Amino acid sequence: ANITLTATIEKNGVSETKTFEVTVLETPQTDAEAVAADTAALDFADFTFGTGDSETSVTQNIGLPTSGSSGTTITWVATYTSGGADASGVIASDGTVIKPAFGAGDANITLTATIEKNGVSETKTFEVTVLETPQTDAEAVAADTAALDFADFTFGGSDTATSVTQNIGLPVAGSSGTTITWTAAYTSGGADASGVIASNGTVTRPAFGSGDTNITLTATIEKNGVHETKTFEVTVLETPPTDAEAVAADTAALDFADFIFGAGDSEISVTQDIGLPSTGSNGTTITWVATYTSGGADASGVIASDGIVTRPAFGSGDANITLTATIEKNGVFEIKTFEVTVLEGNQVTYTAGLSFNMRYVPGGLTTPTGTDDSGTATVSNAYLMAETEVTYELWYAVYTWATHIDRGANKYTFANAGQEGFGGTTGGVPVSTEPVNVINWRDAMVFSNALTEYYNAQNGTSLEMVYYSDGDASYATPHRNSSDATCGTSVNTTAGACDNPDIKTAAKGFRLPTSDEWELAARYKGSDSANGAIEKPVSSGNWWTPGNYASGATATNATARGLVAWYSDNSSNDTHNVATKTPNALGLFDMSGNVSEWVFDWHPSFVGSYRVYRGGSFSHLTEYLAVGFVDFGSPYFEHSAIGFRLACNP
Repeated sequence: ANITLTATIEKNGVSETKTFEVTVLETPQTDAEAVAADTAALDFADFTFGTGDSETSVTQNIGLPTSGSSGTTITWVATYTSGGADASGVIASDGTVIKPAFGAGDANITLTATIEKNGVSETKTFEVTVLETPQTDAEAVAADTAALDFADFTFGGSDTATSVTQNIGLPVAGSSGTTITWTAAYTSGGADASGVIASNGTVTRPAFGSGDTNITLTATIEKNGVHETKTFEVTVLETPPTDAEAVAADTAALDFADFIFGAGDSEISVTQDIGLPSTGSNGTTITWVATYTSGGADASGVIASDGIVTRPAFGSGDANITLTATIEKNGVFEIKTFEVTVLEGNQVTYTAGLSFNMRYVPGGLTTPTGTDDSGTATVSNAYLMAETEVTYELWYAVYTWATHIDRGANKYTFANAGQEGFGGTTGGVPVSTEPVNVINWRDAMVFSNALTEYYNAQNGTSLEMVYYSDGDASYATPHRNSSDATCGTSVNTTAGACDNPDIKTAAKGFRLPTSDEWELAARYKGSDSANGAIEKPVSSGNWWTPGNYASGATATNATARGLVAWYSDNSSNDTHNVATKTPNALGLFDMSGNVSEWVFDWHPSFVGSYRVYRGGSFSHLTEYLAVGFVDFGSPYFEHSAIGFRLACNP
């Protein structure tokens, strides 16, 4: 404290004054007061930051104060702000800074000052941020190269890397300060493709017809002379065609590969509807007109404009048809013609002393199975099915020829001589066209071979027989004997035996139909969806008689059954001449009723024991007539209600 002392000098009322200046020293600080004072005074103004640095952006060493104005000493410790671990490797106690490596991120540091005098101390903290080491040019280039991808491209409209039709926005700089330049080369060959994609991303599409172009875009990512490259594959679509180009291209491309033929059909052998293409790949529409190849008259009654086929009547000959396609777009059109042959109707007549008809059944179809239509079966190949059950008349002609002693080693022997209808003659001259019965499965199998040989002998043909007894698929020894003496009175499933013959599947001789073939032929209605027909598979366009109907029937009532089948309600318990009822959709008679029909298959529940017969007979009740019903018997079992029907490969 600076003090003025004033003296008053006085005698008998007379006085004067005189002043004197003195300084009274303050009381000395305690150590605690010194520490508190220097702690309070300490702040960032006492730090010495490098040029351009501050507490939030440290890149250089920091000058840290080491003493206070009150005689204190100041020492420093650095810890990471988050977690508090030692951070002396970033800021040393003397303020030396070691920046974090690039990529490690900036370091937030708590600097703790300890202010001390004679053992008395306080602490004070300061938050600073030490910036990571700047990227090198090589690091910048590497980072921007790794980051560069298609997400950085700007595609026009709905374009993508695999479908480019417009200019592409190509990135020209990376986030780490790099520059990006582009070159284009053809993916195959690598030649310059700047005429398709320029360095600035401008796209010039290839001319129509030259095809889409696969381009490799090479990016060069550079900073201060350091660079890397990265490649990207894109496809630039050819220029869309003009209407004339579209029509010309679709006309040139249109061929038979675009037609959908029914199973087994081709352009030279059409029996089913044809799927005709209605559009081309370049947006054209295609319409069709059919004319007869010879004469050119309208042939829409054979092939309609939508490809529906109506085969010429049997005996009128195959129809050679010119299909003319008009390929059109926006009033521009061209035409192209195709020649196809539609085969005449599905009846084939075989003459072997007697004549009998076989009906064509299309293959490649999946039929429902079972009386409840719950199953399915696919018959892959087309086949022929006899129009009627084998008549005793045909049986007798073949049997007489086949068993004649003059045939020597090729003589046939049957277990049964066959009967002419129910209660008719056995072995006598035929007097009717009733079906043969009282024959077993073995007899039917052997008869198929006998008829094949008989037909060949009558017509000079060489149809191969189907059933053989070698057991080794050599197809050398046809089955010619169904007698009990040869085949036994129990089932023999040895390979090649009577009950398990070798089957030459490609042979065109006569044979028993499979159970699935029989059911398909019994149910088939083609495109006829009327009278309770079911469509299976759904939306296939194939319609079928329901499994609880008689074949060819339009309902389940007695009137509908009576039109197509001889059975217990109308047969007077007797067989009748074949083909005296209404045929089914394929022209097959008596598929239900008259006599049941042996087919080739083992019953699936009794494989090796019982063979299947189908269709019901003159003596059967209604449920046995159902096209989905399956009956069975031993292969050596014969009955007056069981006969058979023939099939063969076309």
